Amino acid sequence: MSILVVEDDTSVNRAIQTALTASGYCVKSAETCAEGFSLASRRTPSLLVLDLELPDGTGWGLLNDIRSASPRKESEELKVIVISSTRVTRAQLRDNRIARFLAKPFDMGYLVETVSEVLALP
Repeated sequence: MSILVVEDDTSVNRAIQTALTASGYCVKSAETCAEGFSLASRRTPSLLVLDLELPDGTGWGLLNDIRSASPRKESEELKVIVISSTRVTRAQLRDNRIARFLAKPFDMGYLVETVSEVLALP
């Protein structure tokens, strides 16, 4: 299972990558929308862990770009966990088909558990 982490805080990004790699996942990471889109375009991940506030755009915009460019069928939709300190409404999560939302700061162990749960969803 491949995971793409898009988080602009370098220390948080590294901590997430370390925790998920230690749990056996193949993890790629980016700190900007442009880097994230480039990585997702090369190989669409099984799961996207996405911050909403990025230096060159919003996570919502990046998610829409990735989904628009993806050759996936709707039944194989990209699974997404949003991580953010920004307030998010239930409507935003529902409308953007977000599997889970984690408010920053969060426990890395909880993130790993959440990743496992989301990847197990049909």
